[in-house]
Amino acid sequence: MSVRPSTSTQFANLNKTFESDCSALEQSIRQLKEKAASSKGESSAAGAFACSRSVCDDARLASRAKDLRSMTEQVRSFTVKGATQIIKILVKQMLARGQNASSLDVHFTQN
Repeated sequence: MSVRPSTSTQFANLNKTFESDCSALEQSIRQLKEKAASSKGESSAAGAFACSRSVCDDARLASRAKDLRSMTEQVRSFTVKGATQIIKILVKQMLARGQNASSLDVHFTQN
């Protein structure tokens, strides 16, 4: 059984390569747009099915971007849920102490 790296470690690893990944993605997009513009109307059966290195790299980058977006959404969701739970606990503690919860500048809906 392998140990899964922590979320902070995963983000640190992504952060190390973020700039180069963005640059590579931007360059790939430009190349694909130029290729599409220059070969518009020209297509060959072999060209349609061939997987050149740049196209395969583009697929890998697209996959990494999708994974990054998914992980970012998961972390955001986790963070929002955690913050909401903490706020609810703090409000309950304030109410238990007799403090007025409306003095807080926090708005949320209780379930």
